[in-house]
Amino acid sequence: MTYINQNYYKPIGLEDVARYIHTNTAYLSRVFKKEIGIGVSEYLGRLRVDQEQRLLRETNLKITQIAEQVGVADAHY
Repeated sequence: MTYINQNYYKPIGLEDVARYIHTNTAYLSRVFKKEIGIGVSEYLGRLRVDQEQRLLRETNLKITQIAEQVGVADAHY
C-alpha cells in the first residue's frame, strides 16, 4: 500500500507493485485482496479518485491538470 500511495500519480499497475516487493502478481493479488478487501487495481483507482476530488475542492487547477497529477492519461476518463 505504501508503494501505491507514494506512486499513484505514475502509470503503475499490479506488475510494478509486485516487482517492487519482490513477489509474483498472483500472490500479491491474492494477499492484497484478502487483507484489504479489494484488488490492487481497484485500490489504485479509488485512491486516484479521492485525490482528484481533493484537488477539485482545494485548487483552481483545470481538469486536465488534475488528471495529469493523479496519473490519469485521459482527462475525459
